[in-house]
Amino acid sequence: MRLALVLATAAALLSFSGCGPAESPSEEPPTAAPGASDTTTPDTASAAGERSPAQRRALRLARRRIARTDSLFQTVEPLTAAEKRRLRAYLQDTHMARARRLGIDPVRTRRAAADLENRGDSTVLRLYTNDYYIVDPAMGYAVPLVVPSTKHALERLGRRFQNHLRRHGLPPYRFILTNILRSGQDQAAISGVSVNAAAGQSSHEYGTSFDIFYEWFHYAAVHDTLATGAALDSAQAQAKPLDETLLRRQLYEAYVDFGEKHARKIKAVMGRSLLEMQDEERLLSIYERQEPVIHVTLGRRVEPPAPKNDSTSAPPPPG
Repeated sequence: MRLALVLATAAALLSFSGCGPAESPSEEPPTAAPGASDTTTPDTASAAGERSPAQRRALRLARRRIARTDSLFQTVEPLTAAEKRRLRAYLQDTHMARARRLGIDPVRTRRAAADLENRGDSTVLRLYTNDYYIVDPAMGYAVPLVVPSTKHALERLGRRFQNHLRRHGLPPYRFILTNILRSGQDQAAISGVSVNAAAGQSSHEYGTSFDIFYEWFHYAAVHDTLATGAALDSAQAQAKPLDETLLRRQLYEAYVDFGEKHARKIKAVMGRSLLEMQDEERLLSIYERQEPVIHVTLGRRVEPPAPKNDSTSAPPPPG
């Protein structure tokens, strides 16, 4: 069911900018700035009979950059069988024990969950789409509420994940959260039993668990400092005109496609980021076999990450 919900909204997520006060800027394809010159699209230029030198240069640079990025994905090894086993080292009983120790008492209804949020004491916090992840807008049997430590752990995971992508010379991607807090009613609807029978049957009922969809990742265009850097530096060094809007649009379209084409490689980076946090006992994971998600539960209390100089950060690689 979670997979169907995600796939049904995948196209919408390509330009999804989220909703709520803590969001990233919209991820729409680049457009020309008002008054910008020499930004005719390739189709318009073809209709006019030719492309400008700035456009031809942008297309050449884009092709080289896209080919280079495509080749860099090949340097990422897929998750090994041993790594997948490690991502299943802590199964349901362990997840439930941690959830009961670190989370809230299960709530029977979504109204009760909303009341808990509205108490104003930060017992639970609402997750919004941000720089690191997208909250699936089609989430059907859950609400995006978590205990504070889960939110802090998610931010640490997102930061670590994007830093590891950067170390490979790859663009930044965001992961999709498809399942977070379930009420007793939600759990009963999924289980096909009464609310009382369903209570306490899933770690998703405690505000400590979330699922990461791993068959598609969302290109975080507005945070990509690598996409055009080398190309623009090259053009500026030669003091030649360049259609930056066309260059950025070409890269945007290719990197959006890479989020699905290279999902297996991006998943490997995510899996290794999770394994690091599992080794630190911050998070526990279950690499699901029947659905394309990794189920994750808080392993211990987690403090907010430092604004800068996080231990997992690294400068971007050259070029």
